[in-house]
Amino acid sequence: MRAVSFVGTVEYVAEQVERLYRLHTFDSHDEIWERLDTSLGAVDDLTALCVAALPLPSLRDPPVPEDDETVHDALSRLAKNPNVRGERVADGCDRLVSVDGHLIVPLRRTGPTAANWYVLFRWLADRLELIARQCRRLADRLFIEGATFLGESWADLGQFLEEVAFLLVHVESMTRWIDTPGDGLDDRTRRLPDVATKLAEQSIEHR
Repeated sequence: MRAVSFVGTVEYVAEQVERLYRLHTFDSHDEIWERLDTSLGAVDDLTALCVAALPLPSLRDPPVPEDDETVHDALSRLAKNPNVRGERVADGCDRLVSVDGHLIVPLRRTGPTAANWYVLFRWLADRLELIARQCRRLADRLFIEGATFLGESWADLGQFLEEVAFLLVHVESMTRWIDTPGDGLDDRTRRLPDVATKLAEQSIEHR
């Protein structure tokens, strides 16, 4: 598996929110609902990907902090351009690879790249918190314009993204420091996909 699947899904949601926030006026509520629906679908995909990745692989040795920073930087580069060139970056870190000149952040269950899962979960959490704040700002604008149901739906999405971010950090920390037994899931984490689906259903009811 590759990190770009996770990164691309998060950036798709960020793009939907950013495009709406840049609008000077909200002339068409249809577009706002449409972007909400597609964002919810992407969030649903992301939560399913994250839950399917659990439990995170156990690490035999603590990862090198400098390598973690290099992987974090690679994720940020992929967020800006999924086809970014990365021969030099990959050559300097055994947790990255270059395929046909393109930077790849592999996610494996064993070996050095197993540590990439931990960097990815932290990176995703930080990114989701930023998107959640943008959702709340968008919701505030919609409330001001009297679009109450739309505002509530975007506020709900922002709140859910914060919940996902919290759980990603929770799982990463628990596995890194305690090495959780079993499937690495608690009840709160198991409910993520169901909550995402319910959120999408609520947005339809608000229309």
